[in-house]
Amino acid sequence: MKGLAVEASSGRLDAGALTALADRSAAAPPADKPEERRQVSRSTPAEEDKSDGALSAWFRPVWDGKNQVIAGNASRPKVWVGGRPLDGRRVAETRMVPVDQTAIDHLAQTAGFDALMRSVRAKSQTQIYLSIHAETWASREEREEILRRFNALPENVRNAFRVRIDGMTEDVSNMAKALDEIGRTGVGLMAELPFGEIDVTGFEDVEIDLFGWRCKPPSNANSSGLMDHDTTALKRFVAAAAAQGADTYLQDVRDLYVLKSARDAGIRYFSGQAVITDRHIPAPNQALSMMDIYRTHKAA
Repeated sequence: MKGLAVEASSGRLDAGALTALADRSAAAPPADKPEERRQVSRSTPAEEDKSDGALSAWFRPVWDGKNQVIAGNASRPKVWVGGRPLDGRRVAETRMVPVDQTAIDHLAQTAGFDALMRSVRAKSQTQIYLSIHAETWASREEREEILRRFNALPENVRNAFRVRIDGMTEDVSNMAKALDEIGRTGVGLMAELPFGEIDVTGFEDVEIDLFGWRCKPPSNANSSGLMDHDTTALKRFVAAAAAQGADTYLQDVRDLYVLKSARDAGIRYFSGQAVITDRHIPAPNQALSMMDIYRTHKAA
């Protein structure tokens, strides 16, 4: 894969430590560490606003299934609905409560930039995965500000970002054009296609690091795993990405059967509740085996 270097510590997350990480994900940072909370979002008050429509900074750990390490974190703001924090993009898409995609992007970028700079200062640089919605990118002022912020960063910090465009999966030509413009700043690029879409030829002129899919929601409460034709499609997707020198990811992975099948099919990076649940503070880059993940689910 082009330029995706991850600095992992020599430690290992055993099942107990991983369970502790997951347990803390549902709670705000401890009161005796106020500076961590302020750094996640400069606008986060001491007492978080949990009213409907309020935004909250969260991170989704990304697991490298090939090297079996936590490779980084996606900055994924949530929106409070009925007393629960739900994925911001999904809330906006389903219109559960009024929420602005650009506001989600602003919080994701602020939290992501802060988290990455903290990791640099701690000499444990990680990867931060960001998505920019098509509605945000459509604004010239927003585009200029996004590019300005990336260009203002040192090169070694810029290339620790992986950025994709949301809301353009059906418009490959415009997605490729937007990613090409973002890539000129020196950040890494991801291209997400509809689940099952194999053709990546529309990105031949853009240096994409990761091609990915978002998992389909389960058809019912008892469904799990992948259909045979889905597994076949994953293998073809991996081959198509590899032909362009890119790796692949699968996000929103909800059960272990999908995780195992997709990993066996060659998908490298994963995120979702089947790996590690979302959390307020980025997960550290540490070793995490498939067996650790199994044990954690069994313990839960």
